[in-house]
Amino acid sequence: MISGQGTLIRLQAACIRELENGDTNNGRLLWRASLPAERHGSLASPSFHTHCHGYKVRLVLDTTDEQEVSLYMETVGPNPTTCDFEGECHVTIFDQSRQLDTYKQSFPVSFRSKNSRNQSNEGEKPGIYRFMPIEDLFSAPFARADSVLILAEVKPNIDL
Repeated sequence: MISGQGTLIRLQAACIRELENGDTNNGRLLWRASLPAERHGSLASPSFHTHCHGYKVRLVLDTTDEQEVSLYMETVGPNPTTCDFEGECHVTIFDQSRQLDTYKQSFPVSFRSKNSRNQSNEGEKPGIYRFMPIEDLFSAPFARADSVLILAEVKPNIDL
């Protein structure tokens, strides 16, 4: 168990170093989300890119439902108009009590360019309607000091 904790601490330290260096163009975001006192609303992450020269996106935690937290991704600002993006977003919410539990889910991500021959997905937001129970998000082991630690990794689908 101690070696597992060491591995988790090294992973978290590496993520923090990467973010402190300002590299948000690699499809990864480590987000310490401050939880609101009121459980009804939305929390938006800082923006990051799906990959180098990729779509600028952010995660949104929606807590408007009384039972479940929804999580989705939306584009931010000007984005590439000449390429489509297909991939998957892996989201981890870390257990902050050092018990090494994590809450992980993945969802497909698809953004269409304005020039795409494929059907546009404008207005659609890729995500998970029932991501996790709201009580789990707002309580231990995931919440600590009124915040949660979330890692999002966007990986493009690559056809070889």
